[in-house]
Amino acid sequence: MRRPVSLLLLFAFVLTQLYVAKVPEAHQVQTTSWLAVTRQPGGLVCRNGNYYLVTPDAAIQLRSTGIGISSHERPLNWVDVPEPSGAGVWQVALTTGNIPLLGIGGPVYPSPNADSALWIDPGNRQLYFSQPALSDRHSLSTNLTQVKKIVWAQDAESAAILGQGEQGWGIYVWTRANHIDPAFIPSRGQQIDNFGIIRNQTVTTALKNGQLMVQGRGRIRLPRLDQLRVSSHYFAALGRNSNQAFFWSGGKVHHYPVSSHLKWVGVPRFSKGGTISATLAQNLQGTWSLLMYGNRQFLEVRMPFSQVSEYHLLGFMGDHWILVTIPEGSHRGTYAWWVNL
Repeated sequence: MRRPVSLLLLFAFVLTQLYVAKVPEAHQVQTTSWLAVTRQPGGLVCRNGNYYLVTPDAAIQLRSTGIGISSHERPLNWVDVPEPSGAGVWQVALTTGNIPLLGIGGPVYPSPNADSALWIDPGNRQLYFSQPALSDRHSLSTNLTQVKKIVWAQDAESAAILGQGEQGWGIYVWTRANHIDPAFIPSRGQQIDNFGIIRNQTVTTALKNGQLMVQGRGRIRLPRLDQLRVSSHYFAALGRNSNQAFFWSGGKVHHYPVSSHLKWVGVPRFSKGGTISATLAQNLQGTWSLLMYGNRQFLEVRMPFSQVSEYHLLGFMGDHWILVTIPEGSHRGTYAWWVNL
């Protein structure tokens, strides 16, 4: 197995020995509990309902035990796949059962159910599909070019694709029947920042000017925002301006005060169903906090290690576990917080 250097740069950490505890030591911090999951940092992916912490050398399968999280190391195999344009190779990480976890080099998007993959060739920005994931790839459509980004729907029956289509530059929905239809084509002056797709093939879009757009409904009425992130799979979004945070979930907008001295860091994440959103934040003194927004309340939890200079929010495991990784230092590893808002 060859360890890809680019993934080391992506995760930016040094490997350590795996730590597994059937009942991890738990701690209480401001009405929420946290525990150490493993001494390895990594990235979190979900395939076919199973969660994996991916490092350059291993795929650590994580399971909620009710009172904690168990971790079991699985083999990881990196496979080189030539790009059709000849510009380079995709590198795909496979675990037990040839389940594709992630890809680097050119963009690779394994489906959530792990039975197929969408590929973007960096050499020609064309879109390819394969089923099974590592079988022969075929071009999806000559009418969709300059593909930049893909988001799979949670049921893996469709995907939202950002690229150049017959109606212009924007987001298109592709289905497994190989239908491609426009979902959101920005008007002049609008710029797409991030987007998601729901099971019913409805696309949600965050614009760089802080506006929230929902396919079929138009613009959601929100104050002007400096930051805005939509959930990849649910009707949910989290944004902020200088003095308020806005959590949109279930068709309702919930607003909470925020400190102007607290800077959000990284990408906000969303729980199953989009009922909770979380983001990391740092104040002017460098102190880190985990901010969690729900439909009824807001919770701020100070990170436990004051000497740590860098945290990364990985995402949610199900409804209540939030995973955070520390890439380096004496506390490097992955930790989990239990929340119930």
